[in-house]
Amino acid sequence: MRRLQELIAALLIAAFVIGIPVGATVAKSAFKEPQTIDLIIRQYEAGGYSRKTIRVKEGQPVRLRLISEDVTHGFIIGELGIDAGFIKPGKPVIVEFTPDRKGEFSYVCSVVCSPAHPKLRGKLIVE
Repeated sequence: MRRLQELIAALLIAAFVIGIPVGATVAKSAFKEPQTIDLIIRQYEAGGYSRKTIRVKEGQPVRLRLISEDVTHGFIIGELGIDAGFIKPGKPVIVEFTPDRKGEFSYVCSVVCSPAHPKLRGKLIVE
């Protein structure tokens, strides 16, 4: 009986010691603060996106704050299934996502906002 109690105690201690680092790693990745990025959007003729390239890390949550300074715009990253809908002047739209794969992904305005609308593009790079 005493041997059984010692064995159970040893197993509990081993589980506790092994479990702490594993739990700490899981908790650390599960509660990462999002990388917050402000992206100002203007018609292409007025400068277009404030950032032509955005770099983020795979697995790191991202919070994009999309701000139109002139007319209604849209914002999509088709390959990642992201569609912010309408972004009206002075009414920021927040988009949150966690990139699950590395690569380069185009973002575009999805609302015809000017004659140069097709040129309103940028690149999201997931490292």
